[in-house]
Amino acid sequence: ANLSSVHVKLGEFAAALKASAGAVKYSRNNWKIWENHISLAVQTNQWGVVIDGLSNLIDLRHARESGDQIDIQSLLLTVDALLIVRDKLKGAAEHGLDRASELGNVEARQDVSEELLDSWRAQLEALFDKFNEKCRPDPNAYKAMAVYFEGFGDLEKMRYNLLRRARTLAHQDG
Repeated sequence: ANLSSVHVKLGEFAAALKASAGAVKYSRNNWKIWENHISLAVQTNQWGVVIDGLSNLIDLRHARESGDQIDIQSLLLTVDALLIVRDKLKGAAEHGLDRASELGNVEARQDVSEELLDSWRAQLEALFDKFNEKCRPDPNAYKAMAVYFEGFGDLEKMRYNLLRRARTLAHQDG
C-alpha cells in the first residue's frame, strides 16, 4: 500500500495499480485497501478490475454489515465507460475500422474488442445480481442499473430498476 502511494505521488497510476494489486493480495479483508485499488483502477480505465473490486467490497462489507456496500461513484463511472466503449465499437464497425482504439478508445492501454466488452458486461451483470442479493436497497444503484440496461437495449430491466428506485425513494420518504 505504501509503494502504491509513492507511485500515485509520482503520477504513475499504472504502477500504483500494480502495487495496489499486491496489497490487495495480502490484505483481502481490508476495505480501505479495496477502495484505493478500485479508485486506481478507475483512474487507469481498468474496468474489469473495478468490477471485481466492487464485487469483493460487497462481500467484505456484507460480512461485516457495515457502511455503504457499494461505491456508487465507481459503479456509475463503470456503467458510463462500458456505454462509451460500446458506442466506440459500434462506430468502428460502422466506419470500417479494425480496432476501437483508432477512435480514441477509453481503454488507453489495450485494444477493446467485442469479446472484452461482453466479458465486462457479464461481470457487471453478475455484480448487479450480487448487489440485489446482498445489499440493502439503494436508489442510486438502481439508477445506475437502469442506465446500463437502457444503454444496452433491455428496456424491461430498465423499467424494473426504475420501479425499484422509485419504491426505495418512497420508502425512505415515508
